[in-house]
Amino acid sequence: RAADAAHLEAGRRLLDAGAEVNARLKTGETALGQGQTALMQVVAGSFFRHLDGGGGEPPAEQRAAEWEFARMLFDAGADPNLHSEKDGSPLKALAVIQRADLLRLFIEHGARTDGDAELAILGMMPGPIGEALRSAQSAASEPTTDDELR
Repeated sequence: RAADAAHLEAGRRLLDAGAEVNARLKTGETALGQGQTALMQVVAGSFFRHLDGGGGEPPAEQRAAEWEFARMLFDAGADPNLHSEKDGSPLKALAVIQRADLLRLFIEHGARTDGDAELAILGMMPGPIGEALRSAQSAASEPTTDDELR
């Protein structure tokens, strides 16, 4: 609930108390979020607030809280590549709601885009979403070890 609402104080307290940052919601906790991590809940909350707002941008304070909550989870070791098959990639949800700031944050923390045809297509879009995805796709294709460089 703290991640879904991007409630920073509650999130800090939970992490300080030893909450497992990559834990997944279990069956019965909520029908919608089963299998989601806290990081996925930040994205889901942002997505649904976007829809509830008629597709407009949420207030700047809410956007900032979502970004800060995600950064706090990454700092605590959240894995951006954990997502359920049912929910799909959080990167796609962020692209749909035009959250380039969160998309870049995920990519900076290792979210993978390689091998995903839909993300490759989204990467062709003009603007900040396409730029972020193109940057991630080109970084994924660059050699990263000495053996790959040879």
